[in-house]
Amino acid sequence: MTVRAGRLLTNESGMILFASLVLLSVLMAVGVGALVSVQNEFRVSANVTSGTSAFYLADSGIEWAKDQLSKTTTNPPILEDGAQAFRSGRFAVAFIAPARGTPLSAQVAVRSVGSQNFSSQTVQAQLSKNYDLTDAAVALRGNSRGVNFSGDAFLFSGNDFDPALGASVPGAKARPAISLSSDSLRTQVESGLSDVQRSRVISASPDRTAVVHSDRIPGPTIARLADDLCASAAAQITLVPDTGSLTLANQTWGSRSAPQIHCVKGLAETGDSVVVGGNFRGAGILVVQDAEWVSTGAFYWEGLIVVTGDHVGFRVEGGESKEVFGGLIVNETGAVVDPGPALIDVRGAIAIIFSRSALSNVSELVPLTTLAQSYPALPFTVTQNYWRAVTP
Repeated sequence: MTVRAGRLLTNESGMILFASLVLLSVLMAVGVGALVSVQNEFRVSANVTSGTSAFYLADSGIEWAKDQLSKTTTNPPILEDGAQAFRSGRFAVAFIAPARGTPLSAQVAVRSVGSQNFSSQTVQAQLSKNYDLTDAAVALRGNSRGVNFSGDAFLFSGNDFDPALGASVPGAKARPAISLSSDSLRTQVESGLSDVQRSRVISASPDRTAVVHSDRIPGPTIARLADDLCASAAAQITLVPDTGSLTLANQTWGSRSAPQIHCVKGLAETGDSVVVGGNFRGAGILVVQDAEWVSTGAFYWEGLIVVTGDHVGFRVEGGESKEVFGGLIVNETGAVVDPGPALIDVRGAIAIIFSRSALSNVSELVPLTTLAQSYPALPFTVTQNYWRAVTP
């Protein structure tokens, strides 16, 4: 028995099989572990990818909301919640509390939820829509008997300027220096400018077109705006006498803290003129109907100048300082077969500089019903005030 037991203990038969089974078990355990790890990594990667896709879908919803806001024509804007589905997922957008800020601005909060598979992400932003009363420093509309630019003592700038601060507004969207309603009028302006004079017509940067064609603020809108402003109870009316010529000098029509509406009315089809000399200052909205405005002395205006009607134009003469901060609109509604003034006639020194702050300051003077009719035609910008991710 002892000998047999010793032999059994020293017998190595089956060790290879045993070792193989142990090694196979270890390999199987490692393989199963690796498989589980790969599956977990795949799930994590899929969740991350899905979450990232959901985030980008949510951000796309904010961009969709900007597009919807740009299409509105009311203040405050009327917006409907919406959703968009894609092969990769979807987003759902909710507009929260659209509100009117000023006559020319509105704000709305936007919440967008992006989803893909079982992942969802939420982002929120506040958007603003800001209107401008003009789309350029100088807006020329309607018919034209010609334009004239003499010398280089003038400056038309579409860069946003704040006269209260005496400086350009950092980061503000610039407008063109001159906008025109027709290609023929654009040809007149561009051919009327010398190379030196072109350097005096500027916008945001040298490579940005300073003279552009525009469909904004068409002639009928300008004529209605002028009529409504002159019919306003706050408007101060000045009539051109039967002689066809009115002279104004050394007057102040409104101030930055108390802007005014002034309406100067000529007789249609007679070629009336308003000659402004001496030292003339004002702030608000100046409307000139059926007459040519001729500035010969020192002149300063903050706000909007609208010259519209039959036989109209805007002419400057002399070297005295003349400045307009805000915008100038000239709209000829009459036929151009008859002799008459040029739409714009620059024979002296003047600076016309686009200013949102000056235009915003006078926007309260415009009747709300007039603005409501004008919003579809006014130029605007849509901006994003803030953006943040929201925990689902």
